[in-house]
Amino acid sequence: MGRDQLRVVLALGSTQTIAWASSYYLPAILADPIAHDIGVSSTEVFAAFSISLIASAFLGPRIGRTIDVFGGRGVLVVSNVVLAFGLAALGLAHSQAVMWLAWVVIGLGMSLGLRPPLAPLPPGLLGWLWWTSASILRSSNPEAMMSWSTTSKPSHG
Repeated sequence: MGRDQLRVVLALGSTQTIAWASSYYLPAILADPIAHDIGVSSTEVFAAFSISLIASAFLGPRIGRTIDVFGGRGVLVVSNVVLAFGLAALGLAHSQAVMWLAWVVIGLGMSLGLRPPLAPLPPGLLGWLWWTSASILRSSNPEAMMSWSTTSKPSHG
């Protein structure tokens, strides 16, 4: 693997780790403090988070088509902006309505940036190494088996 490839892999890995930690895994650590600050139950925070997952699922096909047309790079950039906006709104939320809206925005950011834009990118970037690691992951992760296509065409988008 060349230096440029290594730099891209490290950047993508780092940004994906931060994106997952600050969105999908956020309620596991901060649901109680968020609930306390806004004056709602932890259950309501998790319900709002669940809505973000539903929003992400509904937006997925459209975002997938956008990635097919324009590539994943721009979509990843937009996802970071959307996630940052949603997290800022959640951090500033002092009412239930703002909390719920913030989670919907975070759901949009998750749909844009948590894995889908990367699916077509690494095969062209890493070649056989990507397919080997993807095969190992698919065999050990049922979610990955359902969500990753082994027939996707590499994209350099």
